Amino acid sequence: MYNFLIRFGKPLFILTTIVILVFQGYWIYNSFQSKKKEFLERTKFEMTQILFNNIVRHGNVDSKKIDSIFGQGKITFDLYPSLNSKNFVAQTVRKSKNTNGALKIEIKKDTLYKGISFDINGKSMDSILYKNIKTSIPELSDEDVVVYHENPTFKRTYPVKLPIEDKNTTEKVTPSNDENTYRIHINDLTRIIVIHKMPGVIIFSILYIILFIGTFFILYSTLVFYQKLLKNKEVFTRNMTHELKIPISTLLITAEGLEKYDIASEPQGARKYAQIIQKATQQLSFLVESILQNARTDHKEKLSINRVNLLTLLEKVTEVLSSIIIQQKGSIVFDEINGDIDIKGNYEQLKQVFLNIVDNSLKYSEKEPVVVISAEQKSHKVIIRIKDNGIGISEKYHTEVFDPYFRINNGDLHDVKGFGLGLSFVKKSLKNQGGSIKILKSEEGTLIEINIPSYE
Repeated sequence: MYNFLIRFGKPLFILTTIVILVFQGYWIYNSFQSKKKEFLERTKFEMTQILFNNIVRHGNVDSKKIDSIFGQGKITFDLYPSLNSKNFVAQTVRKSKNTNGALKIEIKKDTLYKGISFDINGKSMDSILYKNIKTSIPELSDEDVVVYHENPTFKRTYPVKLPIEDKNTTEKVTPSNDENTYRIHINDLTRIIVIHKMPGVIIFSILYIILFIGTFFILYSTLVFYQKLLKNKEVFTRNMTHELKIPISTLLITAEGLEKYDIASEPQGARKYAQIIQKATQQLSFLVESILQNARTDHKEKLSINRVNLLTLLEKVTEVLSSIIIQQKGSIVFDEINGDIDIKGNYEQLKQVFLNIVDNSLKYSEKEPVVVISAEQKSHKVIIRIKDNGIGISEKYHTEVFDPYFRINNGDLHDVKGFGLGLSFVKKSLKNQGGSIKILKSEEGTLIEINIPSYE
């Protein structure tokens, strides 16, 4: 399963993302269409209510026609103020000797319209409908709506001379037994639905997408990271084994030679064997110390922070690396570094930091290495730049080189031996001391910038 996820994780992540986006898009679209239909039905209902109220208020409705609908002498209309969302409800007053209360009588639209005729100025009704629909529906109060008034002889709009569109328009409403019909067109219906009716749906959908994709991405990234770490550890193990074999083999061979050697008769030869043993043990000590230093930075060991003079520190680093500098025929140049610059940190770890960086600059060079170190103090920090004329680091590796066990290589073959822990230690050590490191673009060689707090 692990190998399957590593192998197919990326296409699976892309496919899952597409499916989730399509599913959520489809769900939002259906929700939008449902809200749109619901809003148009609500608008139609409110339009019907407005028309109906005006029919009752202004129409030619006599007592005989009312009695024919509701029964002899039972209903008198006071006003018709409202309709609920399901049925048309008239507020009426019952004439009774025993009760003087208000009743609500539910009546069907078709029953109420039957036999009622009215005579209202058409243009006046357009205006009334336009104004009242914006009052009845709060979402339309500041929106552009258009009233369509149609019959077999004409079609007109209010406001006048606007094109008639079927999109985002209610169904026709016929307020009486004549042939006049009314519709309401809403110009920015999509925006109204999104802003007023769907913010919850949209927010939920976005959070769902972020949560799902984010979780999947974190899991996949973790798998990739650990796979990469595992691979780098395998390379580290091979390199470490090789690096340890050399001094160990040297010690074994030297020990065998000493067993057969007459030290008393040839003390000069014995001294040479002793030097070989000393060099091999120093190499072993250096390798072990490199691993231990990296382990200590991983555990964020509490450091003793003191005042460290930068120039003195760099001179000590140069002294330690003097044999390598002579061997490589190289040079280290201090570019006008102020002797008064003091930095805040742990002396031993800072020394190891600069040893690792300068040592890399000396080793990774195809010609006589030249390392230029400059420093300047800005506000509460010191910026140190280390520039060399070596082979450089490709920009795509500028971040990766600080990962544990990472080495730029050709397969498993490395031109310069090492564990891949040096720059990882540098970054973690500087971070523990409040500093940072990054690689800058350079036309030749490598340019490293270190930021570290100044001592004030």
